[in-house]
This record gives sequence, structure tokens and C-alpha cells, in this order.
Amino acid sequence: MSHHDEVLGIIKDAEGDLSAAAEVVYKTRTLAIYAILIGLQTLMRKKRATRRRELRSEVQPQFKPGRVTGSVVLTEPAKKRLLSITQRLFGDDGWMIGEINLGVMTKEGLLAQAQSERASAHGSLRNAEFYEALAAPLQPGQLVKDYWRPEEASEVRGKIWKDTESRRAALR
Repeated sequence: MSHHDEVLGIIKDAEGDLSAAAEVVYKTRTLAIYAILIGLQTLMRKKRATRRRELRSEVQPQFKPGRVTGSVVLTEPAKKRLLSITQRLFGDDGWMIGEINLGVMTKEGLLAQAQSERASAHGSLRNAEFYEALAAPLQPGQLVKDYWRPEEASEVRGKIWKDTESRRAALR
């Protein structure tokens, strides 16, 4: 039985009383840590979602007809606004993903982040695979930006996204 199932069972036994369920979960260290991690991930997701909404409102996308009938593409001014905003948001080195700066992460940090992505209900398997691919050639303690150039990392990311495009997440 997974931690997730255990916590849901505790909530069910408490008949939906979250305070009582929290008391039971708190008595088991591993379940308490699991529940705290879910709460922290939820807070970070809300912060990132707010930032994405702000980014979309700042860009004020404008579209023009695309090459294919019925398709649309961003106009040049909208592309320039998007580029300037993302450069401001992600910085000059291009290693920012949300609140995570991949450039200053070590092999161990990448693997921990990949494990977190896989364990999270809202995690991305693609992100986990990307972090693991970046971590593979690194020596322990080596920084990502000391080994990878942003262009090479983008190629790795693009290959993973292309390879996993038609794949659906499956339970293990």
C-alpha cells in the first residue's frame, strides 16, 4: 500500500474530519512527511500558476492567420513581448524552470527533483526524464552549467518531448 492510499484510508476512517485525520497522520513520521510534501507542492503549484497567469496577461497575445487554413500564429510584436518577458523571468542564463535554477543544481539535486516529479500526482514524467538525462553524465557534486550548454540541454529536452509525445502516463 502506498503512502497515498494510507492517507486516503485515514481520511476515510475519520469520516472526512481533516483535523482528526491530521492527528493520526502526524503520529506516523513517514506519512506526516508525505502529507507535508503534498501541501508544499500544492503551495508551489499555486505560486507558479499565478505567475503563468500574470505572464499571459503581460504578453497580451495577438494572432494572425497561419499557413494552414484555420490555424493562427503569434504576431511579431507579440513574439517580441513574449521573448522580453521570458528573458526577464528566466534570466540571462536560461536555466530557470519555475522556481528551479537547473544551472546550479548538482547531479544529486537533479535526481532528487526527478524523484519528486515522479512521486507527485501533478508531476511530469517528461520533466523527470529530462532531469535524469541531464544528471546521467555528471560527476557527483558537479553543477549542471559546468557540463551542459543551454543549447545542448535544449536538444536533450526536445528529444525527450518528441519521444514521449504519444506516450501516456501509466501506473506502475
